[in-house]
Amino acid sequence: FDVLVGRYGVQLGGSVGELRVGYASARQAELLGRTTNDPVLLVEKVISTQQEQPVLLSEIAYNPHGVALRFQVDAPEPVTRQPAKRRSPH
Repeated sequence: FDVLVGRYGVQLGGSVGELRVGYASARQAELLGRTTNDPVLLVEKVISTQQEQPVLLSEIAYNPHGVALRFQVDAPEPVTRQPAKRRSPH
């Protein structure tokens, strides 16, 4: 990223990704110590410029036995109701 920014002046923007269950290819199975077509967690991510031009595609496969997902849900803000407006009779 330093080269993209420093040498080429690319202004990096955001990224979007997807986590899904898939099946290990022969190469992924070899690297993960699994069997071909075993379930794996697949993460695909695209990093783009500020002008929304894709710069990098990242694809990662994880052995699902070593993955833990952690999340937090905060309480929503209290909802305050506005008193109903009275309609004036015509």
